[in-house]
Amino acid sequence: MKWLYVVILIVTLALCAAVNSAEPDSGIDKAQWQQAREYFSRQGSALENELFSGYSTAKQALLLGSTLWLNDETLTQKNITQKNTNHKNETQKILAQRLLIQAASQADMLNKFDQGYLYNLLASTYQRENNIITAAHYFNLSIDVEYPDACNNLGVMWEQQNNFKQAKETYIRCLALSKVFATPLLYLNLGTIYYNGAGAVNKNKRLGASYWQKSYDLFPFDADTNYNLGIYHLNETKRYAKARYYFAYCAFSDPDCAQIIASNALIGHYADKAYLQEVLALSAPYQRENLLSDRLKYAFNEAIYFDELTKNNLRFTIETSDNNQVTSVAVSFTPSEAERATLMLNRLIYLDMFTGLNLPMLKLKSAISKHKSATFEYLKQRHRLTYTEGIFVYSIELNN
Repeated sequence: MKWLYVVILIVTLALCAAVNSAEPDSGIDKAQWQQAREYFSRQGSALENELFSGYSTAKQALLLGSTLWLNDETLTQKNITQKNTNHKNETQKILAQRLLIQAASQADMLNKFDQGYLYNLLASTYQRENNIITAAHYFNLSIDVEYPDACNNLGVMWEQQNNFKQAKETYIRCLALSKVFATPLLYLNLGTIYYNGAGAVNKNKRLGASYWQKSYDLFPFDADTNYNLGIYHLNETKRYAKARYYFAYCAFSDPDCAQIIASNALIGHYADKAYLQEVLALSAPYQRENLLSDRLKYAFNEAIYFDELTKNNLRFTIETSDNNQVTSVAVSFTPSEAERATLMLNRLIYLDMFTGLNLPMLKLKSAISKHKSATFEYLKQRHRLTYTEGIFVYSIELNN
């Protein structure tokens, strides 16, 4: 009985060590684990470092491996090409992948989200090695636990292999599995495959455009989606006003869109009324503010927020009524930023950069050069310019 007790005690202690020890199980020695741990202590968040010792070994391996891998990817993107740095990066990659493999061997110790994140990241390590079969295996494991990014990543990998049929089938299978995979990017990619008839997929422009529209409905601020829908309506449906609308959105960041707007078919089909009406049609509290906040955040080359200075020292503000409805939008600026500020505010409300608004803006430009105030109306909206102590304020009052 005494011998049996000793055996049981040894087994019990071993099990406790497996759960509580920060050391790896196999394939990674203590020195490598300690190296990864020290790296994480510098690169990981303060909270994760504080909680680290209480995590399971699977969670610890995931944190160490993902930190090593993702930071290494950042170094790679900076094009650091020194020989010794490359060797260090390669060693870091290998260790990161081995840590992720260790975490995957204990995946049942992780919650569902962490499992999906782990499998998706591990798949990317094999994809980088062009080990497509193993990468697909882990992407599919990630899809099985409904990790949102996994399906699109797997589809894109098949597209990069010119296997567009497999990519299409991947996207469609995921859409049938769960709503979590119905993302703007997935719909954009699936629509493009159908629209172009890529690879062995039969061309179907109408179906492709319908998927682009689904992408737009989920996130209307993507330049590529707007460009694609503009092309569809310009060339296929001949709905030129609609085409103009989409091209007007992407024209701010895409020279191709700006060039197409100048085509004969789109001249005069301004998007300003439609874009303005989207704001005026909103009547419930905070609806206008939410829409305008999204436009401000996504429509320019930087994320902008009301009441915060932009990188060019512009400040966008709103005025609201008693029922929390936006009644006026304004931008304050110095004379040197006048053209940028007025263009951005007009885009926020009217979208289109080439409309009948251009004529009254000449008057506004003249007033700015003389440091004078000015007022005018466009589409029944009152525009005001004031100047005080070196600062201009250009505002648009929203009138239904």
